[in-house]
Amino acid sequence: MSNLRALDSTFEQGFFQMCYPSSWKKEFQEGENSWQVSLQGPGTAMILVAADLDASVDEMLEATLHALKEDYPEMEVEGFSGDLCGISARGFEIRFFSLDLSNVCRLLAVPSEEGTILGLFQCDDYSISEVEPVFEAIRQSMQILGA
Repeated sequence: MSNLRALDSTFEQGFFQMCYPSSWKKEFQEGENSWQVSLQGPGTAMILVAADLDASVDEMLEATLHALKEDYPEMEVEGFSGDLCGISARGFEIRFFSLDLSNVCRLLAVPSEEGTILGLFQCDDYSISEVEPVFEAIRQSMQILGA
């Protein structure tokens, strides 16, 4: 089965939409000028998408890096780029240990007219080859509505 066919659920909030597997657990939180949705997949696979109407790309990336650094002070950070919502995005690839597992976290952010969107894609190194195609399919399904 192709990864795109496995994306049988849709999340839509304001100006943002994405598809994801219905087998992944979704949690949503909304603030005054922001929201975030997390998707928990098999094992350690996790995606977090956040939108903030007031924060810049730099502010969202730095705040997320700061929060991760507090939890994982020994983490390694490198620049990373890719597409998010069909827009060229910049961010970071972060490597850290948790529960004796080596983990990789890719963080991307893009501006839009409605606010900044941040995507965080994370899993352990042992699962990355299995989960990466699903991450990629979900990332490719992300779009800014009306853009």
